[in-house]
Amino acid sequence: MSRRRAARALLFLLPLALLPPACGRKTDPRPPELVRPEIVGVVEVRNVADGIEVSWKRPRDYVDGSRMYDLGGFRVERGKESGPWILLAEITVADNDRFRPIKSFKHTDPGTAPGESYRYRVQSFTTDGHVSEPAVSEWVVREVPPVATPAVERKD
Repeated sequence: MSRRRAARALLFLLPLALLPPACGRKTDPRPPELVRPEIVGVVEVRNVADGIEVSWKRPRDYVDGSRMYDLGGFRVERGKESGPWILLAEITVADNDRFRPIKSFKHTDPGTAPGESYRYRVQSFTTDGHVSEPAVSEWVVREVPPVATPAVERKD
């Protein structure tokens, strides 16, 4: 290699050698138990014409109190007095980049029988798979709401 080429290579590589080493890390790593979403809070249940409606609010933070920007979705499960929890739905959230993300969610469970007691639980999860503790509803008995009859006009 000629001296001229060697000098050019040195002039090109010298500024790179003076840069501090970078590992790509932007923040301090946090243990997995601190990057789980908070519990969704109160899970409300009510009888509707099509079944039992389950509703809850969006968690805003991780369990360590820092703001959460990577909510991936929710898992909704149903339980009875005896028997295991059954997964009803996995609801994906795709509004993390919106100016006003959705604040409350609901799911209607049509697979209920009148007179039976049910309980629901909801877990949130992040886009990289960290899952919150479950929030559990009160017991609810499936009742079919009465059908509204139209008012009859009286003629006297």
